[in-house]
Amino acid sequence: MAKRCDMCGGKFGLSRHELSRKQFCRRQCLEEYKSLLSAREREVIVLLAEGLTNAAIAKRLSLSDHTVKRHVANILVKLDLPTRAAAGRSMSTY
Repeated sequence: MAKRCDMCGGKFGLSRHELSRKQFCRRQCLEEYKSLLSAREREVIVLLAEGLTNAAIAKRLSLSDHTVKRHVANILVKLDLPTRAAAGRSMSTY
């Protein structure tokens, strides 16, 4: 059975892009997938990739710890990722 892109449903060609458990047929689909995040969520996921804790992210972005916790939770839901480590890896992959 052929693999299908999680964004457009297209079959995988010779090259495919992977983001944790998600798989994409081309770079454009990967970018569309990442665009599901808000601007602030993209800032948070970049800092997650750097290995910062919620408290450190909150301090860097002048937010409360609770707000950062909610952003991380939203990121995991939107990108269908199991852990914050997977979210950090997703950004460092590309």
